[in-house]
Formats: sequence, structure tokens, C-alpha cells
Amino acid sequence: MKKYWSFVFSMVLFTFLAVAAGAETITVHVGGLVCGLCAQGIQKKMSKIDAIDHFKVSLENQKVELSTKPGSNVADGVLKKTLEDSGFRVMSIERVP
Repeated sequence: MKKYWSFVFSMVLFTFLAVAAGAETITVHVGGLVCGLCAQGIQKKMSKIDAIDHFKVSLENQKVELSTKPGSNVADGVLKKTLEDSGFRVMSIERVP
């Protein structure tokens, strides 16, 4: 019985780690982000990208912080195009697994 629970615990832990490893945090430094309307425009565009779990627009730091859904990915090109189509300059994109 002890081996059974050890096996179950190992499988649950492995599944959790595999799912957690699939999520990613991305910070995009954006030029031209100056007002609340800018932030609303970005929020509207970003909410259309299915792979994004949640995001936050920081006017003060001129950046967009987002995390992907576990097992999903958003290419840098997609983020850059989305923001540039909204009228902003992408200064850099940083990824943290």
C-alpha cells in the first residue's frame, strides 16, 4: 500500500511540474505608452491572443507583463506585430520560463 501512495504522489508531482514548466512570463518594454487610453488599446488587442493567461500594462514603467497559459506559447513576432499595429514601438522582449 505504501508503494501505491508513493507512486500516486510521484505522478501528481510530475504532472504538476510538467504543467508549471509550460507556463512562461514575458515582459515587453513598449515605447509610446503614455496614457490610460494607450493601456486600454493594448488590453483590447492582447485579450484576443488565446495563449495569454493574464497580463498587466504598466504606464509608469512603459511595459506589458504577461504570462502564457500552461503548455502555450506566444511568438515574439506575434507580440511585436500586435503592439506595433496598435501604434507602439517594441523596445525589448524578455522571457522567463
